[in-house]
Amino acid sequence: MTVIVVDDEGIVRDTLAMVLSNNGFDVRTAGSGQEGLQILAQTPAEFLITDFLMPNMNGAELLAEATRLHPGVKVILISGQVDCNDSMAKSARHAYATLRKPFDFRELMDLLAGPPTA
Repeated sequence: MTVIVVDDEGIVRDTLAMVLSNNGFDVRTAGSGQEGLQILAQTPAEFLITDFLMPNMNGAELLAEATRLHPGVKVILISGQVDCNDSMAKSARHAYATLRKPFDFRELMDLLAGPPTA
């Protein structure tokens, strides 16, 4: 399964990529929303994990554009900023999920595994 990680903070991006790779995911990384869209255009992905607050193209804008161009991609918004609660909440209804940094990687793995089957 392919996952694209978009975050302007290299340490967050690299840590997520390492954890996901170690758990068997094919991971692509991007430092900006525009770069994430370019990767998504070249490499279809099941999931796109993006920081909410980034310069130039924020996570809400990336969410809208990614799902417009690739309706099947599931977008997970992540943020460590307390002051974006309202904006993130409005965007969350279009996202697959939202996570607040720091988050438990088990929670992320559960999201990527999909809904439980009965």
